[in-house]
Amino acid sequence: MASDATEPFDLTIFEEQAYVGRGTPYRPGWNDPAMLSNIASVEIPPIEETLIDWLRRQPADRLTDLDIEPGGIDDRTFYSRVALGEFFFDQLTALIVRLRANDVTVAVRSSCKVLDAVSADDGMTLTIRPKRGAIFQERFDHVALATGHQWPAEPEVRPGYFLSPWPATALAKVPPVSIGIGGRRSARSTQPWHWRSPMVPLSKMATN
Repeated sequence: MASDATEPFDLTIFEEQAYVGRGTPYRPGWNDPAMLSNIASVEIPPIEETLIDWLRRQPADRLTDLDIEPGGIDDRTFYSRVALGEFFFDQLTALIVRLRANDVTVAVRSSCKVLDAVSADDGMTLTIRPKRGAIFQERFDHVALATGHQWPAEPEVRPGYFLSPWPATALAKVPPVSIGIGGRRSARSTQPWHWRSPMVPLSKMATN
């Protein structure tokens, strides 16, 4: 959209979280730092830069915070979800800077949840609930909806059975016992696989 624009336009970004760019799959708190992403740099199309180029220009202390060895950066390594969240946050920030330099008006409205979207002949009207203040409506010519991930309010759907590992904080109460992990071999597979092994510390867990 930014590359194809032939004239300046107004762009408004709504985000339910306090900061825009990381998204549910990659934001801190929702993910444990040990949870790995299932996509490497070589598979991610460059936004303002590639993941590997972004990693190589990070200061050593930031890489340390992300548990990444500066000398071991590789475009086929699977990094943590939190690390990808920082990458996407920086890329969106840089993209907004570039848009504004090209006379695009960008408004970022964080801590705002979109409750409804109604289409009409003259555009689409959104109903928004901000963290502070009253619910309001606003009309736009075009709307791109990112509906995100839908998770149950309580991941432990029955005692000892978690539908998903998110939010990671929900796993903190799991004691050091034997656990089973169920999943699928691939998106096309209908045969589930099961793995049972001694419980490992949450700091050593990885998921995809």
